[in-house]
Amino acid sequence: MSALPRIAAVILAGGRGRRLGGVDKAWLPWRGSTLIETMVERLLSQVDEVLVVANQSRERYAAIGLRCVADRRADHPGPMAGLEAGLHATAAHWVLSVPVDAPHLPADLLSRLLASAESTGCVRACDVDGVQPLIAVYRREQVLPSLVLALDAGERAMHRWQAGMNIVEVDFSPHRFGNLNTPDDLRAEEGMQ
Repeated sequence: MSALPRIAAVILAGGRGRRLGGVDKAWLPWRGSTLIETMVERLLSQVDEVLVVANQSRERYAAIGLRCVADRRADHPGPMAGLEAGLHATAAHWVLSVPVDAPHLPADLLSRLLASAESTGCVRACDVDGVQPLIAVYRREQVLPSLVLALDAGERAMHRWQAGMNIVEVDFSPHRFGNLNTPDDLRAEEGMQ
């Protein structure tokens, strides 16, 4: 890792879990652990620093040694605000963002995304399910001003903000990252174990 610029991972875990009945997804059991612990384990070998952006359970993250930051915006307007909080909370040159509910991150996620990020400063992943706007790499100082302006203007859709930056896409198909959003998603995953 030392040959690469300093890189942080920001795990977006601030959602309200509405489609799961208000459950904090980060703490869902996952193959003998929890989703958050699984995500951290998969990311630590790829980055220098792991941050969690969450608006609840912050003490639980601290108890397992994770640095947790909250949204900077009072209304918690979604993943873009989480990314903003993460970008402000690190000094890393590059930031990898991932949602907490995508437990199938490949070991080469960062290296493949970063290889395409040099020219534009931002790149996102695609998998068998399509574009995954929350799984992306950003050159922090290049994208943060644009992100803040978009949020200030009321933008809440990550894919629209990214499109305005001519983001590059890297296809990981036939891989599937996960996206555990509903009880059906969880049951399907449990059936595959």
